[in-house]
Amino acid sequence: MSESNLLSLTKKSLAIDDDDTTFDDLLTGFINAAQNQIKGSVGTDDGFYSQDSITDQYNSAVVLLASHWYLHRSAVSDSTKVEAPLGLHYLLEDLKDSYREWEDTTTTTTTAGGDA
Repeated sequence: MSESNLLSLTKKSLAIDDDDTTFDDLLTGFINAAQNQIKGSVGTDDGFYSQDSITDQYNSAVVLLASHWYLHRSAVSDSTKVEAPLGLHYLLEDLKDSYREWEDTTTTTTTAGGDA
């Protein structure tokens, strides 16, 4: 999904009008950071994230995490902890499982193709 589409989805999740560009730079930064955080947690091969069966789940996780960071951006101490949304944990665990399966399939296909 394009960066502008992710920005639009994130704004919708936060009930920010698409025409309001006040926080676009901040939200784009959160979106990029969320993508990096999720890929660092799940796996870094972009081929995995381009699968039709994965894109909605991945984009949902990005929007959820970026929105969460936007809403809780003013934490001022280590003693104030804000848990990530539970839905994000479920999405990440499912993405991790799917990534492992995809990686196994990709490795098996590559190995089988190399032996021919």
